[in-house]
Amino acid sequence: MSSPLILFGAGASCSIGPPLMRDLYPRLSDAYPVTWGALPPDLQAGLTDDFEMAMDGLCESQGHLVAPLMQDMAVFFAGFGLRADRSDSYSRLIAELHKRDRVQSVLFSTLNYECLLEIGSTMAGYRINYSGFPTATDSSGEVTVSKPHG
Repeated sequence: MSSPLILFGAGASCSIGPPLMRDLYPRLSDAYPVTWGALPPDLQAGLTDDFEMAMDGLCESQGHLVAPLMQDMAVFFAGFGLRADRSDSYSRLIAELHKRDRVQSVLFSTLNYECLLEIGSTMAGYRINYSGFPTATDSSGEVTVSKPHG
């Protein structure tokens, strides 16, 4: 029997603070002028128009630039969190699935770079399992998460 899949996109997080893809490059450029803001104008235009396509091209043509950019991007997304009252959509969904004893039966997949789903899950007392396979520990307290973007 297969697990139900819940797929999240940008709409699940944008009300909490992370930018939508069309706004990502300007926010990164403002926050990190030495790395993201110092890219050549043609790369800046591409990142503004189609962030993911431009990143693919950047990885292929100027791979040496990628590591510092990704480090800053990780720090940027790590700055987003959830309120302690757990009133956000992620926390409410996890709470509802917990109430119905369904959390462990769902595969959560998110296209978002930030970790708000994971934060909401850990605030509810669950461990995150990125592997998709039962871990050596008791898997009853796990939330299985797939992040196709890495």
